Amino acid sequence: MTRRKPTQMWNFGTNRSKTTATITIAFALVLAMTPQAQAQTFQVLHNFTGGRDGANPLDGLTIDRAGNLYGTSSAGGDQIYGCDNSYGTTGCGAVFKLARSGTGWILRPLYDFQGGNDFGNPAFGVVMGPDGALYGLSKGAADCTSYYVCGAVFRLAPPPTSCASFICNWQETVLHQFTGQPDGSFPASRVLFDSTGNMYGVTFFGGLYNYGAVYELSPAGGG
Repeated sequence: MTRRKPTQMWNFGTNRSKTTATITIAFALVLAMTPQAQAQTFQVLHNFTGGRDGANPLDGLTIDRAGNLYGTSSAGGDQIYGCDNSYGTTGCGAVFKLARSGTGWILRPLYDFQGGNDFGNPAFGVVMGPDGALYGLSKGAADCTSYYVCGAVFRLAPPPTSCASFICNWQETVLHQFTGQPDGSFPASRVLFDSTGNMYGVTFFGGLYNYGAVYELSPAGGG
């Protein structure tokens, strides 16, 4: 006579209760481990006046290791220089530094574009180079028809000696003036550094077909 195996009974209700309890405990742990959302604050660091601090910034900021901020304004700056711009302000633009001062921030002009060799009206922010200097681009005119309105790559370095004045102009060096062909014209982005100090960027116009170009700017012979 063959014996039957005892019928195995399943208690679905008990297992469902255990599963529900496990999910509840896990959810409670997730809530306990989630950090509480901190209150957000909004603070205006500086309101541009159109004077020495500049006007109409068109790009973002760059931050150094000390937490100072650097940027450019496309117009304004020293009013003795006049540039053709459509913002209703005078001046050729400026490079500035924002530093903490107590609980606030203070803006210091670093350089005023003159509209000559440096072209003026920068459309992009500056970047911090591996040598601690600031590098940027002045855009020139969109209808680049001559060597003098195609834009430029510039370098700004702190004064060689300490300066106690509130406004201490940094020293500017024009590294390259775009000619339209074959290097392009009207820079269209910030420069980008690689690990060996070469710079890269793009232009909106110029090049072989006048549709823009990608360029590399390399240091050579101390220049």
